[in-house]
Amino acid sequence: MNGPHDELADFRRDPEGGSKTINTHCRPKFIRWGIEHHSIDGADLEDLFQNAFLLMMHNIQAGRLTELTGTLCTYLFGVGKNLIRAFLRRHRRTDWLGQNAPPEIPGTIQDAADVRLMSQQASDSLWEEVDELGEPGRSILILTYKEGLSAQEIADVMGYASAEVLRQLHKRARRDLLLLKARKALDKQSYQIFFLFYKKNLTDEEIAKQLGLSGPDVVKQRRLDGMEQIK
Repeated sequence: MNGPHDELADFRRDPEGGSKTINTHCRPKFIRWGIEHHSIDGADLEDLFQNAFLLMMHNIQAGRLTELTGTLCTYLFGVGKNLIRAFLRRHRRTDWLGQNAPPEIPGTIQDAADVRLMSQQASDSLWEEVDELGEPGRSILILTYKEGLSAQEIADVMGYASAEVLRQLHKRARRDLLLLKARKALDKQSYQIFFLFYKKNLTDEEIAKQLGLSGPDVVKQRRLDGMEQIK
């Protein structure tokens, strides 16, 4: 029988076959355990397991998961338990307040984009756009706003050295989501303004010169108008 190291090596060699094995053997155990011990709906547990699996895949591909102390199934259960704790914490808060209460994000200022992401009314199209982001941004936003994990919890399950590293990645993910939405909603020049301001960190004056606009006030107004369009 293969040991933990061999199992991880086998998964790297054949991720498709390894994924099928995990879905066949680990997923039913996780769903059953979640129902029996936490009375969570099966559909919610399916989502939680899928998120745990994607996190495991990310950690393997990023070189953060290099050895196992148990099996891959044990590792998945560990990640899944963190997601379940956050899920239950969020739902207890919802039951108490009668509405979804946004989780605090230590070390960040929650702006309108944060509030919309955390809102129960966040549209399906918004989450589809989050799904279009590359890793680790996609997982960070989902774990923050959908699963309610703290920066430290996300750092732990994703294998980052500290919550501070996670906060920087979280900021970058929000910026990338904003630019994705801008690219879809705005005209070419308005998107260029967003890209130069948020991605390249140019000032309004520098952007005006680069794009041949009459002045920084024009750039600022175009940026504000663009924010209204993509809300």
